[in-house]
Amino acid sequence: MVPVHEFTTTNHRMRKDFLELLKASEYPSIQIEIEPKHQIKFLIPNKKTTLKATVTLAGHTHNYVVPCTVVTCDSTEAMIEGSLQVKLSDFNIEPPKKVLGAIKINDEVFINFAFKREFEN
Repeated sequence: MVPVHEFTTTNHRMRKDFLELLKASEYPSIQIEIEPKHQIKFLIPNKKTTLKATVTLAGHTHNYVVPCTVVTCDSTEAMIEGSLQVKLSDFNIEPPKKVLGAIKINDEVFINFAFKREFEN
């Protein structure tokens, strides 16, 4: 789970717009489930792979196949990096417009990510 309010920026107006876009007051977190959890421990470092991800954002869930790279992996944790293209409309989010429509955000956005998965003994 990723708390939406923990995203930060030096531009307070942009952060406010971001929180409104994600409906943070109603949905304070983004849920990300990676599958298969039990197989992450056996991934090979520095090798490209794909993982299945279920993302719940603003109350809507969508499934993805995510290309990524296992940066490090040992018996206690794995670090995984990648990028993913998503559509805001997949989550029933209308791309925002500002200045009477002169500034528009595309429906497709790119997310670069890195996460660490710790394993229980």
